Amino acid sequence: MRLGDRSGFGIGFIAPNDENFRAAYPGANVLLRAEHLSGALESLGREDWVYAGFEINEKPILASFRYAHQQGAHTVLNPSPWRFPDLALSKVTDILMVNRSEAALLLGLDSGTARSPQLWSSLLSEWIAR
Repeated sequence: MRLGDRSGFGIGFIAPNDENFRAAYPGANVLLRAEHLSGALESLGREDWVYAGFEINEKPILASFRYAHQQGAHTVLNPSPWRFPDLALSKVTDILMVNRSEAALLLGLDSGTARSPQLWSSLLSEWIAR
């Protein structure tokens, strides 16, 4: 497969210990800026949900989530590939979709330690309330 100079792509791997990991080349995704959204957001219809992942920079996500909230829509953030979400973005995120290792990184915990769903929920609720 030949990919153009501006194409982004990713591939998933399974490590010898059965853990999943991903390698990604962002390509054109890193070129997207908040200014690119101004015309696009206004041309959208009334949406109930806006979803974003960290394949792009945070500024366009923040702009689109703020716009979504102004329109009464809900927002979902999947901070993958992992990086710590900015506080401003966290405040306009209704649902934070993380896996176990991302949740551990978010909370500064060891990802190998077993925790109950109730404990994860409690820890994440405390983080959100900060």
